[in-house]
Amino acid sequence: MKNIKGIIQIIHGMSEYKGRYADFINFFKKNGYLVFIQEHKYHGESFFNNLGLFQDDFKILIEDQITFSKNLRKKYPDIPIYIFAHSMGSFIAQEHMKSCSSIIDGYILAGSSYKPFFLWKFARYFSVIFNKIYKNKRADLIQKIMFLGYDSKFKKDNIKNSWLTRNISSVKEYNDNPLTGFSYSSSFYKDFFHFLDTLYQKNSFNDIKRSEPILIISGSFDPVGNFEKNVISLKEYYSNLKFSNLNLKLFSKCRHELHNETNNLEIFNYILNWIKKADL
Repeated sequence: MKNIKGIIQIIHGMSEYKGRYADFINFFKKNGYLVFIQEHKYHGESFFNNLGLFQDDFKILIEDQITFSKNLRKKYPDIPIYIFAHSMGSFIAQEHMKSCSSIIDGYILAGSSYKPFFLWKFARYFSVIFNKIYKNKRADLIQKIMFLGYDSKFKKDNIKNSWLTRNISSVKEYNDNPLTGFSYSSSFYKDFFHFLDTLYQKNSFNDIKRSEPILIISGSFDPVGNFEKNVISLKEYYSNLKFSNLNLKLFSKCRHELHNETNNLEIFNYILNWIKKADL
């Protein structure tokens, strides 16, 4: 591609793969951006036979994304690089930021949340117990408990996982695809909730430049962000840490997967305009 305007590195979420980002990738490619997505270990077609079966190695998800960013910066030293991180990926991106803010030109955190009061600590405790019971086998019950009640406000759609997006065809594709919606081994949940519970330790953000551009976006009907509340708290957390280039955008009535929403072109254009401003 000639005249590259920038690079976007996607960090995807739980129980999914790169195909869920086709609209996002196509939009930004048409607008002059290179878009890269490295699927997490134990995700995607290359891990079809052991999807989600972690072996006490959750940290590799963070390390892989950091390495990928550093390699992009070496290959494209003069081109701005932005992180678009969704859901679980948004938490990985915030840890990534502690190591890579000097080489990344901006972070877009989508479908994220600040620490729910006691919930992650409670989940951390019980995931340790469940891991002893399951002995690192696939833990379907933990997955069900994690997302219990997420569909409750969307029963009129009459389809499983309707909390993901108002785009019913996208939900059907998610439900029918073996590369999405899978559960994980019990060690994943143990390590993931430990990671979440320790992510927002204030001292761990000391080395991040306070001028780092951060855009937080969420659907107002996203249960992961507690229907706006915990997303607003996330912005307040960064504001209290004196981050100076911080923006929050809530998209009315949108759900969790903004990149697959019925109005995703509106959302993509918003992100594009934010990137253009961040690049000034």
